[in-house]
Amino acid sequence: MNLTHILKFARFYQLYQWLVGAHKYQHLFNHEYICYQSDEKVLDIGCGPADILNILPPSVDYTGIDISEDYIQKARQTWPDKTFIQGDIADSKFPVEDNSFDTVFFIGVQHHLPDEVVSEMLRFAYRKLKKGGRMLSLEPVYTEKQGILERFIMRSDRGKFIRTADEYQKLTKRVFSDNRYEIIRGTMNIPFTIMITEAEK
Repeated sequence: MNLTHILKFARFYQLYQWLVGAHKYQHLFNHEYICYQSDEKVLDIGCGPADILNILPPSVDYTGIDISEDYIQKARQTWPDKTFIQGDIADSKFPVEDNSFDTVFFIGVQHHLPDEVVSEMLRFAYRKLKKGGRMLSLEPVYTEKQGILERFIMRSDRGKFIRTADEYQKLTKRVFSDNRYEIIRGTMNIPFTIMITEAEK
């Protein structure tokens, strides 16, 4: 049984995330970018076991989506007062209303998906946002200054579609013309560079 298979199970995934220090960039993402307000609705696409809720305010009007049944079951057990939906957003009858969320975000989702699926996911996010709503994403990114160890770690990642900043931007601009990004280093227990993108509908 390899690491990719083991991480399909929520408990092992959470342990791995803690060991590599993923909670550190989640704190950064929450405090510097999500900046949740109590009267806003947020949609988390690819929510996993919804560990971000350990950081978000208890009053958050939160809906999480993930294709993994195990992750969603774990999230529902941990956060019974929140809304979780298990399924594929490509389903035309996916039960989330258009124009209904103030913020839609993805944490470490796009680097698992080929370009055409990322574009579909971004279009989904755009439809679900209210006018003036924000899309936020956090992804690992290749840069010119990365060392051999960091490159090795990234190439060993479960996600086989880690991109450069320009490649992520090209995809985002297909859907969100008004967007900006920041590249951040040193947010984890291992060498790992992330890119945070913010766009507006």
